[in-house]
Amino acid sequence: MPPPKCNKRKKQTFKIEHGGTLHSAAKGVLVVVVGRGTKMFTSMLSGIKRHIVTGELGKATDTLDSTGKVTEEKPYDTVTRDDIEGIVPKFTGNVMQLPPLYSALKKDGQRLSTLVKRGEAVETKPARPDTVYSISLQKFQPPFFTLNVECGEGFYIKSLVSDIDKELSSPRKDGT
Repeated sequence: MPPPKCNKRKKQTFKIEHGGTLHSAAKGVLVVVVGRGTKMFTSMLSGIKRHIVTGELGKATDTLDSTGKVTEEKPYDTVTRDDIEGIVPKFTGNVMQLPPLYSALKKDGQRLSTLVKRGEAVETKPARPDTVYSISLQKFQPPFFTLNVECGEGFYIKSLVSDIDKELSSPRKDGT
């Protein structure tokens, strides 16, 4: 009996792309496209991104998020809801933002976060332009606050939270 004939299919190659790096502590969607969708991918990812983020006042970490080692603690008991609502407009519009060292940005082909974790000296990348379309305070339960942020692509939410906390814990003009 002759062996059965196999219909050999020509191997197909699909192009696959993803829409960036989702932070390890983040919850959300990582967009992945396959095949012809990759041709439209850039236009699909451009535009406004929406983030809901919870920050903690008075506590700084080396990674600018809850996964890092605490590097500084400051009192936050004088910060009010009005203080936060009064400061967020300063961070809206066209802004210059310093990318965090713990990020997917690369130096010599390696992620900055990998280099920092290895103990290598890494210089901060220069500030980059971005746009923050809106920020609104959703919840305030000291030391935690929750923001709704609409921004452009490439914006680092954890840098925003860190910058807001620094601004709130720096001496203000009213002497508090």
